[in-house]
Amino acid sequence: MTGRHLTGTPLSIEFRQEQLERVVGRVFGSSAAESEDGHSANGSAPTPNGLTDDELLRKALSASNGERFACLWSGVTGGYESHSEADLALCGMLAFWTGGDPDKIDEMFRRSGLYRSKWDERHYSDDKTYGQATIEKALEDAREFYATSHDEWEDPEPLPDGLPPVASLDPAMIPEPLRGWIVDVSERMQIPPDFAGAGAVVVAGSLIGRKVGVHPKRQDDWVVVPNLWGAVVGRPSLMKSPALAEVMKPLARLVAEAYEEHQEAKLVYATDVLVAEATKAAVKDVLKRAAREAAKSGDRSKLEEIARRGQDTEVPEEPVLRRYKTEDAMVEKISEILLENPRGLLVHRDELSGWLRNLDKQGREGDRSLYLEAWNGTGSFDVDRIGRGSLHVPALCLSILGGIQPGPLSTYVYQATQGDKGDDGLLQRFQLLVWPDPPASWRNVDRWPDTEAKNRAYEVFKQLDALDPEDFSAGGEDEEGIPAVRFTDDAQNVFAEWRDELEVKLRAEELPPALESHLAKYRSLMPSLALVFQLIEYVDGTGGKGAVGLRATLQAEAWCEYLETHARRLYSSAENPAMEGARALLDRIRKGDVQDGDSTRSVYRKHWTKLSTPEEVSSACSVLEEFGWLRVEAVKTSGRYTSRLLLHPTLRDRA
Repeated sequence: MTGRHLTGTPLSIEFRQEQLERVVGRVFGSSAAESEDGHSANGSAPTPNGLTDDELLRKALSASNGERFACLWSGVTGGYESHSEADLALCGMLAFWTGGDPDKIDEMFRRSGLYRSKWDERHYSDDKTYGQATIEKALEDAREFYATSHDEWEDPEPLPDGLPPVASLDPAMIPEPLRGWIVDVSERMQIPPDFAGAGAVVVAGSLIGRKVGVHPKRQDDWVVVPNLWGAVVGRPSLMKSPALAEVMKPLARLVAEAYEEHQEAKLVYATDVLVAEATKAAVKDVLKRAAREAAKSGDRSKLEEIARRGQDTEVPEEPVLRRYKTEDAMVEKISEILLENPRGLLVHRDELSGWLRNLDKQGREGDRSLYLEAWNGTGSFDVDRIGRGSLHVPALCLSILGGIQPGPLSTYVYQATQGDKGDDGLLQRFQLLVWPDPPASWRNVDRWPDTEAKNRAYEVFKQLDALDPEDFSAGGEDEEGIPAVRFTDDAQNVFAEWRDELEVKLRAEELPPALESHLAKYRSLMPSLALVFQLIEYVDGTGGKGAVGLRATLQAEAWCEYLETHARRLYSSAENPAMEGARALLDRIRKGDVQDGDSTRSVYRKHWTKLSTPEEVSSACSVLEEFGWLRVEAVKTSGRYTSRLLLHPTLRDRA
């Protein structure tokens, strides 16, 4: 063994005992591969802990310190001050894997690249050889030994399935005026159309807000406002943020135009203020002269006429900026914005997990209440703050849109469904939450955007913003001042049949409570979607006015069926996080990232997702132990215990 690397061969050191024995047998005859005691030359007699030599070497080479073991085993002493220190280091490792058997340590060391004639030389007064003294020293320093359980293993039970399947968004479900744009954006990004599709519907609903509502029943005064809450769920690599950025662009254009108009209005306002102030000053001068004349003549009629004229001078109103969205505002500021923008406002967050965490903080209960109330879009709200006074918001209407990663969302859902923080229906208000499967394939799409489809979609958003309820024949304002329409007769029949099926499902007591609460809010989701789809077609010139028609209602029904599959995935993710960690750990074991005999500490130090803390790894191990996939053995070390993983034989063979 020279230690020199042959160009063109692998750099890694692999265990190839079986192949080596075949070479020895072919060159020296089969008897050379047998020892005098009948065991194979590779020392197949097991160690005290039940490991054969082959198993011992395999485990040692694949352990966390396997690289160092491989170097020492091949005779490389680099990193040690002397050859003797390298000998002691290898013996220390062998002491652990052999269970502290000195004879087995000696046998294995003689097979290593470190073995040399000095091993058998007697250097000590008690007639011990150098090898014996080295082994004794290694055993004195040893504090733990590898041990395997001799109990029989039963067949492991499969872990429960993970997330349930979800329906994909059929482009036919997207209103035709927006369809080409959303499909084009999704194809060029190579992402599911669910992200852009759900986001576009939420943005459209925010532009409608309280301008137009819908009466879901034929003769009832129940009114629904189509402001919607949406969330897109996916890993960072799935480009959910760029997808939402695309559907926010039409809104950004409206924002820019609103700021430009506001600046122009402010210039006019400044001029009007100067004119009003000058007029008042002039009237005041005339009034003074008239007062002197009245004092002399005693006739006050002219004086009073001038005074009334001065009072009639109009004071110009300061122009109000039309607000469409906010990213990060306190509820007090949101309340002020809503006072000036009673139609509604969109709260856009690139990452919703931070927004949810803020609402969970102590002292933010009032903020949470405002959002809960704002979901309906039909009520009012009073904000009272010490030092800031009180504020009455007569029209409380908020839409919400953002993205979130599966990990933080699953943790939040688990807390909400276990009666912890978040168990107040906030999560269930995210009716347009989509959690699509990642694309199974990739192709590079490098083409110009479909300008015609984009311009058509942008014009739809612009016209929704400019929509006059009277032009749509929406009337009969309710107590909150919201004009509304109803379904056409055939659309009403579709809604009534769909509602019957929903109510039967909710009353069957077969749904998990959280999912039942979520689906109960579909009572307003379906008519909201139908109204949004109808108005999109109306402003595009392809749909009628005055009522919600059959096509929009059937599309809304399809969306509810599609969104229910995503809601089921959402609440399925709420199972105990330990099960998710168990799946992640079992997957790592099957990939060979975790080996038999590894410590739990070595697992969480790798900072894998769902396995990054001692608590997460411990919980995952407990689940896998319960299902029979591994056993956790406490090995006593100097002053503490180390937990090591004993894998099921089927996993060891695979590894």
